[in-house]
Amino acid sequence: PFVMLDATVVQSTIAVTERHNPWTWKWGPSTKAIDDPTYQAVSFSFDGVGLRPYSPVHLAGVRDPVTSDWTLGWIRRTRIDGDNWEAPDVPLGEEVELYDFDIIDIGSGAVKRTARVDEPTFLYTSAMQVADFGSNQAQVKFAVYQVSLAYGRGTGAIKTVP
Repeated sequence: PFVMLDATVVQSTIAVTERHNPWTWKWGPSTKAIDDPTYQAVSFSFDGVGLRPYSPVHLAGVRDPVTSDWTLGWIRRTRIDGDNWEAPDVPLGEEVELYDFDIIDIGSGAVKRTARVDEPTFLYTSAMQVADFGSNQAQVKFAVYQVSLAYGRGTGAIKTVP
């Protein structure tokens, strides 16, 4: 068995605002009436994962030996026109550039700090480290999620540095 896809098969026109609403989809042989018993139906709600931002990549961190501040950074990815190898960076593909950023306790896995930033970098200062852990940290574990206004928090990436 196979399904023949041609120009009559089109992408759904469900609006972003209608995500998570249940929809009933019905299918069957095109030679029969839609109320024929050979037709089948299923209710399904879409999460809109095609809108979900990809996880950032190349997470890295550098610790300033004088201040003990960590400069943590990453590179964003895109779902829109990201195959142009000649461009200096991939298109944003979102209305705004936003990231959710978490500092994670290496031992327990608990999130110690969360921030929302609008650039692919975060300065984790010595004062923040002392507030979160009681001392400056020789290693830092962090997670980054690109945020879409249409979808919300995308898939995350996690790294422990150095």
